[in-house]
Amino acid sequence: MKKVILSLVAACAITTSFAQNNASLSQSGTGNSSSSTQIGDLQTVNVVQNGTNNVNTNQQFSHFSQLTNVTQTGLANTATTFQNADAGPTNVITVNQNGTGTGGNTAVVDQSDFLTINSQATVLQSGQNLQSTITQHYAINDVAITDQTGASNNATINQGNGSMGSANSYAYIQQYSDFGPQDATINQLGDNNNAQIFQSNDAGPNNVATLNQNGNNNIGLIDQSDFSTVSTAGVINQLGNNNQAYLQQRGGGPFTSGSSASIDQTGNGNYANLTQYGGANNQAVITQTGDLNVVTGLAGVGVSGLQIGTNNSLTVTQLSAAGGPGQTARVQQIGTGNVGVIGQGN
Repeated sequence: MKKVILSLVAACAITTSFAQNNASLSQSGTGNSSSSTQIGDLQTVNVVQNGTNNVNTNQQFSHFSQLTNVTQTGLANTATTFQNADAGPTNVITVNQNGTGTGGNTAVVDQSDFLTINSQATVLQSGQNLQSTITQHYAINDVAITDQTGASNNATINQGNGSMGSANSYAYIQQYSDFGPQDATINQLGDNNNAQIFQSNDAGPNNVATLNQNGNNNIGLIDQSDFSTVSTAGVINQLGNNNQAYLQQRGGGPFTSGSSASIDQTGNGNYANLTQYGGANNQAVITQTGDLNVVTGLAGVGVSGLQIGTNNSLTVTQLSAAGGPGQTARVQQIGTGNVGVIGQGN
């Protein structure tokens, strides 16, 4: 039995056209479906759904400034929003999904247009088995944010694709959990971008974070620092020049174990900083191919660093408790004018 309340029309589809239109939709119950389509500039749609197994789809066509707000409370709900056909600059999408239990909610946001400039997409989710995907192709000065609280969640952000690169854009994923696993992926194509993944506050074991950047002058950060950083994996891949990579896995005492960290950079003038400590049986690998690259802050058990090129710098610092299992550092530098420093103590 469906209970449907529509604030504008007595149907589950809303279509508005031309300029400065506003649409609002409210549904309560189980198995409801709604859709909205808007054509023109300065469009706004607000959707509220309460219940389970509800579906909402929104499409906005525009040359300037669209706004979509979706709020879903319950389980097994799906929200899909597109601002990807002549959608223009200065668009905003916000999806808020609140649920408890294992039902899982899904959010799909697509802001992919030739004029995706100064736009923002935000997905806020709570519950278990959550799925979030944000896509911003040809993203210029864009912002993409995903915040998930719960267990067994997955988040992906894509900025730039093929010939439609991104520039000066920001991607952020935060995952909180009492028990993992969590999976986060950010892909950026273009220059001067910034990407950050945090699995660092009650994030639980068995988490995976992957960050891929193709371009120049990019910054990538993964922080997997939590009391239960167990069997986690962090990977940063950067292709281009003058990029910066930061990867941290810090935990509390023996609770950080069996984790792996990897940074791979190809290009010149890149910087890598990797910190891993708080337990045992962890692995860290840094590989740099190019010239004038720098590695620093590399610490942990079973550390491996490889640099190929000229005038590179590599620093390894390893500290262990008195009577601990000891440290191992495997470092290789191939080329000329390179400097390597290893410090170990207990």
